[in-house]
Amino acid sequence: MADNNEATSSILADPYGKISHKTLDIITTTLTPLMLQRLKHNINAWVNEELSPPCLWDSRYACQQKMRIFNLLSPKLR
Repeated sequence: MADNNEATSSILADPYGKISHKTLDIITTTLTPLMLQRLKHNINAWVNEELSPPCLWDSRYACQQKMRIFNLLSPKLR
């Protein structure tokens, strides 16, 4: 990933918590299936940690966002 400056710059340019369509396009075309699987695992672990008590997140909203991201990263939708 460090060798792909366009992907790295685009991802770092987005504000925290924002994933744009351009960023997702770069991610899905740059990352290998194994890297995408690891990314999904990391997102899942992070959301699960955020949902653990005493979290201030709305769990339903967080789960919907996690599924939205997973669907966008899914190879079958590319």
